[in-house]
Amino acid sequence: MIIFSDSIEYADILFSNLGEWNSGKATGLDPDEIPAQLFKGLYGDKKVLKTSKKSKACWQYAFIVENAPVSHYDLLLELNRERTVLPDRTLCLAGSGDKFHGQRNRPWAAVPGNIHLTVVLKPERKISNFQACFPALAAVSVVEAIDGIKGLFGRAGIKWVNDVVIDEVKTAGFIAHSQCLEGLIQTAFLGIGLNVETTPEVESSRFVPEVGSLGDFCDRVDTCRQSDVLHRLLNALDRNYKAMLRGEWKAIIEAYRQRSLVLGREVTIFSDPVNKNQKEIYAGRVIGIGNNLELYLEGQERPVYAGRLVFKK
Repeated sequence: MIIFSDSIEYADILFSNLGEWNSGKATGLDPDEIPAQLFKGLYGDKKVLKTSKKSKACWQYAFIVENAPVSHYDLLLELNRERTVLPDRTLCLAGSGDKFHGQRNRPWAAVPGNIHLTVVLKPERKISNFQACFPALAAVSVVEAIDGIKGLFGRAGIKWVNDVVIDEVKTAGFIAHSQCLEGLIQTAFLGIGLNVETTPEVESSRFVPEVGSLGDFCDRVDTCRQSDVLHRLLNALDRNYKAMLRGEWKAIIEAYRQRSLVLGREVTIFSDPVNKNQKEIYAGRVIGIGNNLELYLEGQERPVYAGRLVFKK
C-alpha cells in the first residue's frame, strides 16, 4: 500500500513499520492513477511525504491528513461528479477536521483520537442489493472491529439505519453512496466516523440521547488505541468487501440483522426532512428487516424505508 501524509508523526500513530519517507512530488505521481485534483483537494499547498507498507488486504492507497478543512467524503463525491478518475481501493484518513457530517448533512464532530475514514471502491461489476449492501458493509465491519477489543465483544449493535451504539450510546456512524451504470457498480464511497479515544461534545437529542467513545467502555487505555481499532476496521472492510464481490451479499445483510438493536423493540419512526421539522410517521414493534434494510412493523402493511428511529421506553 502506498501512503501519503502531511504529517509523519500522525501517520506513525496510525501505521507501524512504515518504509522510508520521500517527497511525494519528488517521486512523481502517475496522473492515470492519482489525479492532481485529488492531491490538491486533500493537501492544498502542504508539503506531502510518501512511503509504503506491506499489506495482505486489498488497499492500494492511503491518504492521511492530520487536519482536514473539508469533508473527504464530500470532496471525493464532488471529484467523481466532475468525472475525475479516482484510484480504486483508496483510503482517506483525517486526524480531525471541519465540515464533516453524517446522514442528511448532520454535523459530525471530527476530533483528534478518533477515526474519520472515507473509502473508495470500484467493483465495476453487478452487485445484488448494492444500495443496502454498502451501508451494511460499513455497519457490520465497524461492529466486527469493536468485537476485537477486550471486554467489548458482542456489545456493539446497529441502530437503524446508520448508527453503531454500545449500551444505547452512539459511538459510530456511517454513510454510503454508489454509482451504477448499465447495471454495473462503477464506484462506491463509504464514510465512517468512529469515536475511539475521545468523546466529542455533542448536543443530545431524542434521536441521539448520548454520544460516547470506545474508550469510555474499556477498563484500560492500551486495549483501545486508535491504531489498533483502525487496523481491525480495515481488515473487516477488506474481508466483507471480498465476500460481497464473491456474491455473498445475503450473508452481509444477515450479519446486519443479527447485530441490529431494533428487532423486537417498540419504536417510533419520524420523517427526516432537511429542514429538521420531523413528524411522527410510524410506531410499533419491529418484526423484521428486509434485504433492502427496510423495517417491518407489526400491524403496518407497508415497510419503512426511510426515517429516524427512536426507541420507546
